[in-house]
Amino acid sequence: DFFLISSPTDIHFRHLEQLLPLNKPIFLEKPPIFQLEHREALSTLFQAHSSLVYTAYNMRFHPAIQWLNDFSRRENILEINAYCGSYLPHWRPETDYRTHYSAHKQQGGGVHLDVIHELDYLVWIFGIPEQYTTQLAKVSDLEINSVDSAVYWLGYSDLIINITLNYYRKVPKRTVEVVTEDAVYTINLLDSTVYKDGEPYQTFQSGIPETYVQQMKYFLALIQGKAPLMTSFGDALDLLNIALNE
Repeated sequence: DFFLISSPTDIHFRHLEQLLPLNKPIFLEKPPIFQLEHREALSTLFQAHSSLVYTAYNMRFHPAIQWLNDFSRRENILEINAYCGSYLPHWRPETDYRTHYSAHKQQGGGVHLDVIHELDYLVWIFGIPEQYTTQLAKVSDLEINSVDSAVYWLGYSDLIINITLNYYRKVPKRTVEVVTEDAVYTINLLDSTVYKDGEPYQTFQSGIPETYVQQMKYFLALIQGKAPLMTSFGDALDLLNIALNE
């Protein structure tokens, strides 16, 4: 009924080449591809075949991110500071982190691609920025050759967004600070709680694990014609331009 591509990022392009001609829906794990030079070849394939491709960004289904989406439509937000820091060796404790694709630049590893979610949900809500800067670096002593630090500045006519990502923070933190004219709201994505000026404001019953379930329910509705396409493949490539600083 559909194909699911969850292979290492560097071979997404090869699998898309094989699957697009079969004209079946495709659930494609983020990021869509690793090298933007494949964009033209994929464009030709998309013109020749009508396969539906959904690029999976599960954090859009987090209830706190959906709250932010609704909140942004009724409040004047001046500044957003998103932070996601965690420790790569803790991601998959049963394996040596140095052997996983995340550790290898040539396989599409790097925090800017692994944790592209913050960039995605903010661009999903607020649109492509009018200006942006991207800083990618390897600063820790982790035994990897991929990027372990990514910092983004997104500029809009009436809003500034700062995003910080890293692989080396041993005490995990995943927050979105939302500054309005009247208050500061802090979304803690790890405990699914929104704080207003430091005090609990709203708590949600589900968290990150449930986002995968809700995303797959959405995809099944999508291929049955019961839901609109949330993000096109072109949208996913535009986001990748910012992530890769190209």
